[in-house]
Amino acid sequence: MENNKAIKIHGEKIKSKHVQQFPLGRDEFMYKRRGPWPQPAPDHPMFMAAEVLHPARAEKWDWKMTAGLNYLKALITKLPLACRNWFLNSRMEHISDEQFTAMLTANTYSKYMRRRTADYFDDSNFVERLGPLDPGKQYFSVDFTPVQDIETYPGIYVAPTITLFERSGERETAVPLAISIGNLVGDKWQHNVITPEDENAWRLSKYFVLQGGAHVVTLSGHPATHFPYDTINAVTQSSVPMKHTIFKLLKPHLRLQLAVNNAVLEGGNSVVSESKGTFYAPYSGTGTNVRQLVAAGFIGYPHLLSKYQPSETPTDAYPRWYYPMGPRDIPSDFGRVLSAYYSTVQSFVRKVVAEIVAMENTDRGQEEIYYITEWARNIARWLPGFPNDKEIMKLDDNGDPKLVCALTTFIWDVSVAHT
Repeated sequence: MENNKAIKIHGEKIKSKHVQQFPLGRDEFMYKRRGPWPQPAPDHPMFMAAEVLHPARAEKWDWKMTAGLNYLKALITKLPLACRNWFLNSRMEHISDEQFTAMLTANTYSKYMRRRTADYFDDSNFVERLGPLDPGKQYFSVDFTPVQDIETYPGIYVAPTITLFERSGERETAVPLAISIGNLVGDKWQHNVITPEDENAWRLSKYFVLQGGAHVVTLSGHPATHFPYDTINAVTQSSVPMKHTIFKLLKPHLRLQLAVNNAVLEGGNSVVSESKGTFYAPYSGTGTNVRQLVAAGFIGYPHLLSKYQPSETPTDAYPRWYYPMGPRDIPSDFGRVLSAYYSTVQSFVRKVVAEIVAMENTDRGQEEIYYITEWARNIARWLPGFPNDKEIMKLDDNGDPKLVCALTTFIWDVSVAHT
């Protein structure tokens, strides 16, 4: 290493601190240090995750030739099939309580299940209708209230809902007890509790729950697995040498992400487009209207832009987004699958990080750790909860450098959790 003199790179004398310490020229970096970088989101810089507005041209082309062509192919070939299926299945049997429960408590909708104790509902309208709850049972609520802010197309309606479930044990099947559903009166939502005894009202309420779930999962929960992670992708591409261990580890997971997310947030043909509508968007309002649910997945809900209950403090059903240093507790088979995959990825990442730590007293090890701390410093500026340069190599409660969970979460999220 040449630590005490300027170094010539491409015929120029470079005196920056890190080049003097580790003489790596532009060619050592992806896109020669002219790569992407996060910046405040244009539409709501204080309410949305940082965006990467300028993915590399090569990545945009890669997206057009792969994902873009696949979208176009699906639009051309699947539209006639969709019309055929609509014609053949235009009348369907009403969804049963068992099907309703399976949808909300077994798959991706179960991300919104929150464990509750019986006394949690003491002052709620659920107890007013159902009476005191049994403290010996497990209770869960599934809250889809953020849809109340959507301004819908004429003739289409949404309603905020909170569904109450109970079950006897951890692996037992849940049972739906009641749905608290909102009715807009003036400028306030008034909630009524509906139970299976209410027959037609119960049947209709279930559809409002599923409508709300479809909106929230795809426009709030799904974006939370997309957009915050753009920062890690961009900083990795632009500030970590291609020969670095963590660059090699993350590279297979960087492809397409920035171009896809840019097309979603800024493209005119996106379902959340602010410039024009899309006839295939399955939502109850325009792209501009439903886009606010993306913000709810990052800053929580309610928030200061909420139409009906603006607040600086979100509820525990929709907390502010923080970089997850482990899988969240999701009390379902879906949650158990996510946790198992997290552990699998973590065991591999732990071995990779151990190799970096083992060479920390060598020149190469010092160089690796230097770029890791710079990588963490730049990411932590944009992502709340991400370990910064002072924290990234400190040990966590498991005795691992925090780098292990930081890397594991990214790999696990953009592959398994997103899928």
